Amino acid sequence: MAVASEPVAHPSEEAATRYTPVLVDLVRTGLLERDDRGRWVLAATAQRWLDERSARPRPPAEARVAVGLRCQQCGASGLTAMADGRRLCATCKAGDGYVDAEPLPELRARRRSS
Repeated sequence: MAVASEPVAHPSEEAATRYTPVLVDLVRTGLLERDDRGRWVLAATAQRWLDERSARPRPPAEARVAVGLRCQQCGASGLTAMADGRRLCATCKAGDGYVDAEPLPELRARRRSS
């Protein structure tokens, strides 16, 4: 029994069928425009919109905490944590705009032995 094979669309025809409606809409709405050299590029307003929404926050700093080491910014001795390769106290970290998932814990005074 012979099976008729379906005609296979040429890859460029398939792409044209898929992309034409999308590209026509992008040009019609002004999201694509021609640059000085005649190439199609994303409109500047659309590029800014994408850049603003794809901006990634700084990766969270590793929360290695040390007691008694000096802050490399203000010099205070106490509880410090690493932030972008610098050891900082909680005050300096907050002043530099770091936002920790877990803030540095408060140190309690030592109990005096009786």
